[in-house]
Amino acid sequence: MRIGRFFPLLLSFLCVFLFPACDLSEQDVSPGQSHRNLGKGYYEQGEYDRAAAEFLEVLKLEDGTARDHFNAGMALLQSGDYDRALGSFTTAQQLDPDLPAVDFGFGVLHKRLQRYPDALRALQRVAARDPDDPCTWFNIGAVYFSMNRFEEAGEAFGKVLAMGFPAAQNFYVSSLFRQATLLTRQEKPEEARELFAEFEPLREQVPSVSLTPSALENGRHSEIVIPLPSEDAPLGRPVTPQFSAAGSLRFAESPCDEPPAVAQGDYDGDGRVDLFFSNPCGPSRLFRNGGEGSFSDVTGEAGLGEPGASVGAAFIDHENQGFPSLVILGENTSRLYLNRDGRFTDESAGSGLNNVAVRRGSSSVILDFDNDGQLDLLLTGVRGGNGEASRVSLYRNSGDGSFVDVSSQVGLDSLASSDWQAADFADFDNDGFSDVLLIGRGVSALLLRNQGGERFLGAPVALGSSMRGGDSPRIQVEDFDRDGWFDAMVSGEGGYTILANRQGERLEPAGDLPLVAPHGRGGALAIDANADGWIDLLFQDAAGGFHLLGYRRGGWEEMPLELAAEATGSLAAGDLDPRDSIHLLLAGADGSARLYQRTSPARSNWLTVHLKGDKSNRQGVGAVLEAKAGNFYQKRWSRGLPITIFTGGRDRLDVLRVTWSNAVIQNEPRWTPRGHWKSSSPIAKRAPALFSTFGTEGASGF
Repeated sequence: MRIGRFFPLLLSFLCVFLFPACDLSEQDVSPGQSHRNLGKGYYEQGEYDRAAAEFLEVLKLEDGTARDHFNAGMALLQSGDYDRALGSFTTAQQLDPDLPAVDFGFGVLHKRLQRYPDALRALQRVAARDPDDPCTWFNIGAVYFSMNRFEEAGEAFGKVLAMGFPAAQNFYVSSLFRQATLLTRQEKPEEARELFAEFEPLREQVPSVSLTPSALENGRHSEIVIPLPSEDAPLGRPVTPQFSAAGSLRFAESPCDEPPAVAQGDYDGDGRVDLFFSNPCGPSRLFRNGGEGSFSDVTGEAGLGEPGASVGAAFIDHENQGFPSLVILGENTSRLYLNRDGRFTDESAGSGLNNVAVRRGSSSVILDFDNDGQLDLLLTGVRGGNGEASRVSLYRNSGDGSFVDVSSQVGLDSLASSDWQAADFADFDNDGFSDVLLIGRGVSALLLRNQGGERFLGAPVALGSSMRGGDSPRIQVEDFDRDGWFDAMVSGEGGYTILANRQGERLEPAGDLPLVAPHGRGGALAIDANADGWIDLLFQDAAGGFHLLGYRRGGWEEMPLELAAEATGSLAAGDLDPRDSIHLLLAGADGSARLYQRTSPARSNWLTVHLKGDKSNRQGVGAVLEAKAGNFYQKRWSRGLPITIFTGGRDRLDVLRVTWSNAVIQNEPRWTPRGHWKSSSPIAKRAPALFSTFGTEGASGF
């Protein structure tokens, strides 16, 4: 009898009857889950022996699923233990005959053993079920090549090339080389030279190790998939978060009829988030974060001069220099200020943005639309000429410091006019490309699905009856229910809704939401208010009162909160600097911004991760961060700012995992760091890096 199967029941009994105050969410109710987490992390780092040991440990503790046996089989295969790999794949197939991954595993195994006809049959079964997988077609081509069936090999490599580089990445690059080699064999030197000429620069855009034989056997069907924990929500008594005033700053001398838009970015590279206030009624200002809750006006000192009135701004490292430049959006013109080591110069002329004018209430989104490593800019509310309606525009980074309007090429010119205002982005369907959610002035919503970095395809989204029309809607994207799919909260004047992601197929409004009426000027913020590892929603109503909503036991409920404010305003930042316990900023229309620190809970474990890309964009925009520890799981989306994760009382993690926008995966298993920590990925010589602070509020560390 395996005690692992009865461990959750035993733990539940102890919590309920012997220790009723305990929080079951902080326990490892699945004894095999940590081994799965570690096995996946080791496998993705190429430590196959250690991965196999972890996956085999799962099978000792639990009745393994088909996936568990497949995972063990892949790790054994990559470590060269072909006999045990064959046994694991056979067991997996018996448990689930319809799992395509098992056929892929058999195909790679037979290829390794030079049983080419068997390999071909297995891989072709996978291709019949998934004709758009570049990894499968590349390996079919490799098998044909080994069988000296060069014509069929060329056809298979051609299918990969037809998918394009953004979709096929390293498989595309390697197929270019293989196809060029075939053309050389066929004495077609001119065609071969063309492919070699395309191959050379693209080879530098992917990690060199991703072109090795073992890496080219790893695609979507060889992916190690582990189940997410079955944990529904924290079961203990909710802790009442308490916030107190921690200072203020004044960004305008006179009040305005609306709060400012606040852009966040580390303009001077000191690891702290600085703030740019776009004031539509007067001069806009840049404030440097000096730590310990202090901010100083450095607008002139940083080289911005007097920016004047503006309606929005964005920090964007469009040249991948390590210091983000600043785009300031205006109702008549926009400016691009280039950042060199923390000092700005006006480079608007020739930037492609100087003639761009946007309306108030518009949104700016920094994203790498085509995963080429260059950050692009999407704007809503772009003013048209001759009385035309405002539009949504995408400005692609040309790589020479300028932007080019490619809205028509990517399908944005065909959008129905709904006066789109709010926009935010995430990989909603987990396909590796950034999608965009748009919200209109009324109750309209549209999900722009990214089609492999080539164009957008719009899909209408219903917002439900709890969302009301009006100006200045707002979007907050997080994986609220921790199911591995990004959700969205949409708020407006007097109403809000939560769009639950149904495994990438659609976004649909959640039901039975608490009755809260946020004001329509940025009165909503996603934040882990009580530091329990679950992302909450903080609202401010028109009277200035605050409301906290948390996801508990499969639904949303209002939770206790102690936070008082002197004015209404835009909730502009969450976890601004956890080292100083500055977790909240409220920017008001009166020209003042107020800072708040969390005073309770007094102790909470946290880590802040700073992403620094290399062959992906330098800011790490569009990267996915996952933290795993037994049944603890949190998935976060990078917008180029530090990401703070509260670990719900845990003092260690099984794995911290980053999926960069260029599909490079980095794992750091068995996390027990103290203080400042830097890691370079083993995936490539020129590697992305993680910079992390890991600590405990109210203490010096673990």
